[in-house]
Amino acid sequence: MKNIDHHDNVRPLRPPPPPKKFNVRDPETIVRLAYCFTLVSFTVIWLAEGTLDPIGIGVGFAAVAIAASRQDEPPAWLGGHHRFTLRTIVIAAVVWTLASLLTFAPQLREPVKWTFGTAVWLWVMVRSGVGLWRAVKRRPQPDPLTLLI
Repeated sequence: MKNIDHHDNVRPLRPPPPPKKFNVRDPETIVRLAYCFTLVSFTVIWLAEGTLDPIGIGVGFAAVAIAASRQDEPPAWLGGHHRFTLRTIVIAAVVWTLASLLTFAPQLREPVKWTFGTAVWLWVMVRSGVGLWRAVKRRPQPDPLTLLI
């Protein structure tokens, strides 16, 4: 019988694989980019108070364009992320627009802005943050059509 040293089964350390380069054509990168655009868009609109709204709206349109054009693209688990992102943006934009219509009454301007604006912003942040986390971990969206997370 061969004398077995307890160090015989240890493999030499391998260097970690090099990090993936940013590739705009990579479907996983595109999903992450759509989530980041969504986060940036609503943060800019919420914080800027009108001065930078066109930039936030433009970034939001870019997120919509990415999500809408890629939702049926393989691999299938990424399509759920695109539908989730698209639904997040559309619902938040509709609620934000309806709430902004209430701001025409001067006495409602600040309460509506802080109540609805903060609620929509938090909803988008949590929803997009969880979606981005799942995309980074390469996990599918369990239910892309839900209103919750």
